[in-house]
Amino acid sequence: MLEDWITTITPLTLGESSYKVSFEWDEEMGVPRAFLVQNHHHSEFYLKTLTLEDVPGHGQLHFVETPEFLRSHRDNELEILQGDGTGMLEEWDGVYDYAFYNYLGDPDNDVDDARPILGGSSEYPYPRRGRSGRPPTKSGFTERTDEEFEKEMLAGVNPIKIRFLKEFPPTSKLDVKVYGNQNSSIKSHHIEKNLHGLEVDEALMANRLFILDHHDSLMPYVRRINITSNKIYASRTLLFLQDDGTLKPLAIELSLPHPEGDNLGAVSNVYTPAENGVEGAIWQLAKAYVAVNDSGIHQLISHWYIYINSLAVGENIALSTG
Repeated sequence: MLEDWITTITPLTLGESSYKVSFEWDEEMGVPRAFLVQNHHHSEFYLKTLTLEDVPGHGQLHFVETPEFLRSHRDNELEILQGDGTGMLEEWDGVYDYAFYNYLGDPDNDVDDARPILGGSSEYPYPRRGRSGRPPTKSGFTERTDEEFEKEMLAGVNPIKIRFLKEFPPTSKLDVKVYGNQNSSIKSHHIEKNLHGLEVDEALMANRLFILDHHDSLMPYVRRINITSNKIYASRTLLFLQDDGTLKPLAIELSLPHPEGDNLGAVSNVYTPAENGVEGAIWQLAKAYVAVNDSGIHQLISHWYIYINSLAVGENIALSTG
């Protein structure tokens, strides 16, 4: 038990404080070799050293970080936590090990369902995932369905960015003199096959078309980001409100600045839903780029904007009540 916690004043500046510790011990337990420290106080502290005085037959025992005789046990524990890349891991295993996305597709069922392994190669160095030990397929994963993509979008970090589509094709508000033509290249033939018999104008008038637009927010920064090891696209995702009330992705537009200058506009490609073959793999990658943009916009723009405005409102309240 830590003594004198209340009466000892902790300095406000950087420094150290000393406290007395009491605990039950008798000689039959042998010489103390280690301590399990539990802090039930509301404040955290860093225990730097612990010294036992007048230990029978030993005098003073001084503990600093990990005692030497426990270092091998600590090293073994660290090796277990790091993992060795083998074996099946269960939920209760505290292993922080990584693996590549090597279970994408279903080549064991059909060779046309094969997918590339993401991670670990010069072409696809990232991403990595937590290793489960589940055996891979012959070539690589089970696809994330469009339904899962839509659910993650609505229940994810940035659902407020999904808006009614007010005009088709979508247009840009970026300065034409600086960025050239940034309007969308998505055409009617890209999406009408998935509108349940409606034409684009009919779906637009019925408020059944939505857009997740990360184009204008990202395009001014894409060139600067892509000269680093990270790579992104500006993106637009069109969605259709189905009869059951769920959203269905219709098309994803991925755009880059023109290689000869920003003022020459965007170079865009449009991708539409596909399940098999090369088209299916590309559709999965397009959805992955959208998910990355959605998370990045939330962390770097939406979240920061809310934080700044909340802080400003809080300061006004403090000033008015101070």
